[in-house]
Amino acid sequence: TSWCAAFTGFCLEEAGVRSTRSAAARSYEKWGVKLDERTAPVGSVAVFWRGSPSSWQGHVGFLVGWDQRGRPLVLGGNQGDQVSIAPFERGRLVGLYWPKGLAIPRRPAPVITSNAASSTQEA
Repeated sequence: TSWCAAFTGFCLEEAGVRSTRSAAARSYEKWGVKLDERTAPVGSVAVFWRGSPSSWQGHVGFLVGWDQRGRPLVLGGNQGDQVSIAPFERGRLVGLYWPKGLAIPRRPAPVITSNAASSTQEA
């Protein structure tokens, strides 16, 4: 069972931000304001494709930072069937998003050292 979007939605709603209220990870492509990857802050909603870039399948979580190889580090649900922080291949990143109407922090997400393997199993 895929539950990354449920985790992301729960976190947003608990913070008082309306989520997409969808179980589809890629529903977040039509939510919020798309950010420039170079300036995206911690907490940005990160959307990834899964299977293929044109697939409806995906993964969603929160940006924690970037590793020394330029991979986004993401706090998300259903990463190894648990909530964790994992690196993802940058080529899978569809976009980073911020809630409409909320001020975007000016400090970009930091670079964090990670030697972990890139996530490949989110379902």
